[in-house]
Amino acid sequence: MMKKHLLEIMFLLLISTAIMSASSLPNWMGRSLQNEKVSFRGQYFDNQDYAVDIAMMQAGMKGEWHYQMRFTTEEHKAVSIRLFYLALGHISRVIGLEPESTYGLFRWIFGYLALFAIYGLSRNYFEKKLLVWAAFLLAVFGSGLGWLQLLAGWQIGPITPVDFWLIDAYVFFSLSLFPHFSCTIALMAFGLLGFLKFLELRQWRFMLLVCVAGVLTQLVNPIAFVVVDAAILFSALLTCFKDRSRLKNLAFAVGLIGLSQVPMLVYNLVILSRDPIWSQYTAQNITLSPSPLHYLMGFGLFWPLVLTGAVSAIRERNPEFIGLLGWLLSAYILAYLPTLIQRRFLLAVTLPLAILGLYGLEKLIDWLGEKTERRKPVVVMTTILLVSISSIYLIYGNMQLLKTLPDASFYPASLNPAFEWLAENADPADFVLASERTSQLVAQKSGLRVFAGHEMETIFYSEKLKQVALWYQSNLPDEALEISAVKWVVYGPDEKRLAPDFSPGNNLTPVFESSDALLYKVIN
Repeated sequence: MMKKHLLEIMFLLLISTAIMSASSLPNWMGRSLQNEKVSFRGQYFDNQDYAVDIAMMQAGMKGEWHYQMRFTTEEHKAVSIRLFYLALGHISRVIGLEPESTYGLFRWIFGYLALFAIYGLSRNYFEKKLLVWAAFLLAVFGSGLGWLQLLAGWQIGPITPVDFWLIDAYVFFSLSLFPHFSCTIALMAFGLLGFLKFLELRQWRFMLLVCVAGVLTQLVNPIAFVVVDAAILFSALLTCFKDRSRLKNLAFAVGLIGLSQVPMLVYNLVILSRDPIWSQYTAQNITLSPSPLHYLMGFGLFWPLVLTGAVSAIRERNPEFIGLLGWLLSAYILAYLPTLIQRRFLLAVTLPLAILGLYGLEKLIDWLGEKTERRKPVVVMTTILLVSISSIYLIYGNMQLLKTLPDASFYPASLNPAFEWLAENADPADFVLASERTSQLVAQKSGLRVFAGHEMETIFYSEKLKQVALWYQSNLPDEALEISAVKWVVYGPDEKRLAPDFSPGNNLTPVFESSDALLYKVIN
């Protein structure tokens, strides 16, 4: 038995390595395309948020444990939120790696953790190996019909298929980019698994796992665990309905889970809603859901299977699967409540979709009779392939796109000496003025704070970008530099596009020049 279990772990490790390798292909290609003219920004997608993450790590490397926004000049309180990347910065300093290398390392570490957690949860729901691995693969690679929309040229309004931009909802997409997503997914899966073990074995040590997972999730992603809380509540309610003798026990357990999450919930609410600057950050953190049609297509083939699984779970009064129904209902209800962060509640939603959908597929195969039962492996594997097409195309398509060296993923290599000069010569508290993309690179590469550069991290983002363009076009007058509080000014390729006739005045003195970039120091 021990040898069999060890073989299972080794096989899971092998499959997980293959998955993480596949998820890394676009980034590996991006780095391989670097040359003396262009440098890779670091990721094949969403480099704006990548720049924020690395800038936070840079702050952690300098010893900070409280977070201040790196992309705005307003004075604001340093707070104990978004600690994940600050912690990675401290680890980076200790192990002696550059922040971007540490970032890549922990994307793999937390990727493995997430995959093992998903497998453990799948193993709890199914006994047959075929179904365990099917649930695991469906959860990881599950996606929608975006590939079909692209082939048919069918776009719903101005929004492209969500399969190819809504990172949060798809596990494979998340694994390929952000370590904090992988960490959160692992904690969510472990949290639900812990509660299901508590229901089965009635051992309170599993409640410790749930509470710790919930609190740690709040430190990484403050809202993510709420859908797991819903799954726990639905499972507990149905268990009590079936066995009234467990009412007090489960009421205490659910209350303990909720109570453990209250302190961080209150702290985040107070900071993000009452602090004058952080509340403005909250107001700019807009991630609204598209129309339901996009989600209908974005998880297309899951829906009939999930509907079958949900009906079966309700008929059989199965608390474990009813919990997954609670996860899904809460996620999609929250995705359309009048908040600014609607689609953030869909993080890892392919996990409950996969397990409940596979449960429905199994019931459907049973209903179709013995002939279909004999073909179950073929039916299951075909289903996995069909729901994975968008995930496969995500990697292939982005690799083809990277070959064109798009500006979103590459920047002039001639800027690198300027970033190095700033890192070595500027004071860590100084602010830098540059275009939006250059500002992101300054924060990422030098660790300095910038005047503007990120739609959520820059307070009054739109107004400031307009200001930056006007200031460059008017040759940075004294009042502009006084208002902006910057100490350094970059004039590189992006700034030349903003203001090709820029001519610095006496308030700026050149301190560094490369083939494509000039650095100026502001003279007070």
